[in-house]
Amino acid sequence: MAYHEEFNPGPPVSETLVGGLSLFPGLFETGAIPHILALLAQYCEGETAALVRSGPEENAVLLRHGPFPSSGIAVEEFVPLAMLRDAWSDGQFFSHGEIVGVVCHEIAADEFVAMLCRRRSDALLDARAKTALALLGKVAGRLMHLRREVSQAGTQLQQQVALTARLEDALKHDFLTGLCNRAGLRAELDGYIERGEPCALVLLDLDDFKYLNDSYGHDVGDAILRHVAQALHQGTRAPHVIARLGGDEFAMLIPGIVDHGALRKRIGSLCVAAAKPFAWDGREITCNISAGGCLFPADGRTLKELYRHADVTLRLAKQMGGGGVRVFDADARAEIDSESDTKAIIEDAIRHDRIVPHYQPQIDPRTGNLIGVEVLSRIEDGNGNLLMPCAYRSAFQRSDLSRVLRSATMNRVRRDMEWLASNGIVLDRVAINISTSEIVDPDLPQIFEQLGLPPEKVEIEITEDVMIGRTGHRIRSIVEGLRDHGVRIALDDFGTGFASLAHLESYPVDTIKIDRTFVQSLGRTTKGSAIVRAIMQLGRDLDLEVVAEGVETDAQLQFLKKNGCMNVQGMLLAPPLSIHELAIFAGRGIEVAA
Repeated sequence: MAYHEEFNPGPPVSETLVGGLSLFPGLFETGAIPHILALLAQYCEGETAALVRSGPEENAVLLRHGPFPSSGIAVEEFVPLAMLRDAWSDGQFFSHGEIVGVVCHEIAADEFVAMLCRRRSDALLDARAKTALALLGKVAGRLMHLRREVSQAGTQLQQQVALTARLEDALKHDFLTGLCNRAGLRAELDGYIERGEPCALVLLDLDDFKYLNDSYGHDVGDAILRHVAQALHQGTRAPHVIARLGGDEFAMLIPGIVDHGALRKRIGSLCVAAAKPFAWDGREITCNISAGGCLFPADGRTLKELYRHADVTLRLAKQMGGGGVRVFDADARAEIDSESDTKAIIEDAIRHDRIVPHYQPQIDPRTGNLIGVEVLSRIEDGNGNLLMPCAYRSAFQRSDLSRVLRSATMNRVRRDMEWLASNGIVLDRVAINISTSEIVDPDLPQIFEQLGLPPEKVEIEITEDVMIGRTGHRIRSIVEGLRDHGVRIALDDFGTGFASLAHLESYPVDTIKIDRTFVQSLGRTTKGSAIVRAIMQLGRDLDLEVVAEGVETDAQLQFLKKNGCMNVQGMLLAPPLSIHELAIFAGRGIEVAA
């Protein structure tokens, strides 16, 4: 509680000074004035008292003279604070010997109250009256303090509510396009499901976005995303909902639609409008859009079902080529059933320990020595048949199945490496392919720890499609972290992507793997041989190891050996081997013709 020292009553008058008056806050707000005046009337000259209260202007007070009627006091004039202080010092209002008490309290940041009273020469307040005054002052003070705290708490609560509303709104919208984000779309779709109102969920993907973004830069990428968002928004009307889910993925919630044919027509017209070329920095930019949609409740009755069915339909649309549009149909249902079968196969294989990775040997063509292996995923079915990855490829497109399969595979690789070591075979390198969904998995470091190998013996192989796109900076950070821990980084399928040379400069790469299409062109085309020779020279100049994959003929092997390639793999040297086959292979080595 703040008090103003300007109204100090000066030297003590006598024991008749009214104790407790300095505790009076909130005189007007608490309704205590009549009780205070009744007590003061026993002791003070009521006809010569003053009540001072701050005015609306800075350093100004409102001076009120005269008796204190219980109904209130008339306003007389504004007096600057300095003038009042001077008048007080000069004794213009009361002589120092006659002042018995001062009430001075800050009502607000710029408002206070003071009460000046002349004592009566023939009256003293008894102990009871003094106690009553003191109690009134304390009660008034507490009431005023409580009022302020409630007011402040109310203001803080209003600010908190407003801030919470703004944060909730931000959490449901995409900062780049202003559209709803995934959370906002989910909330809207939940509402339709709860009310049982028919609607359609459509997922859209920009087919050429990665190429355009990598070729022209992120500014163009952002412009494309805003252009698509605006086109979709202009082509719809409330209560349609348009959302950007992340990256180059968009979604639409279309209410009231119940027919697949009408949905296909509606999606098609929107995609055509959104894919129209637009000008950017003097060039014309075009980006095709693929879309897949499904209906509620005809194609799915839960949020999870609708997202999954729309996602599978979108995947089938993209397989049609650029600008494909599909709605949920029998083919999509068959694809979902296949995914369900794949999930059952993987879960059964893990349960019965039938995850059996195979190993593609990597050979030094100059000596025939085994350098390391590339781990390849394999599963055995209940009849002992070996399933290739193409039989369960949908597992790699689902992060949950991919994570489970990866973990089980790493556990088996660790056991295989321990078995090899117990038989006196220690490999210098174990290479593992990593997809986009796997490299951003926060559990990736723990998965690598399952191998039980020193980091320098582990090499991860990533392709360019992992590196490009709007998450490229995040991928680079993850790759740099793995490299800092000693893990080797290999750029797989080198030369087939959009910007292989750019990635050699921006990523911490140790190895480049020449894509098999170039290796298989050796001896057939002059250009193919020149490309392979140039890649190997590039590796030497940048102090990178070069691995040639897909070696199938002796002529290819001899070309690579002659041009200084120090690491090759392919069917000519060895197919992917089981762990026991690998042990036999490592024990006998391989003879390479001079």
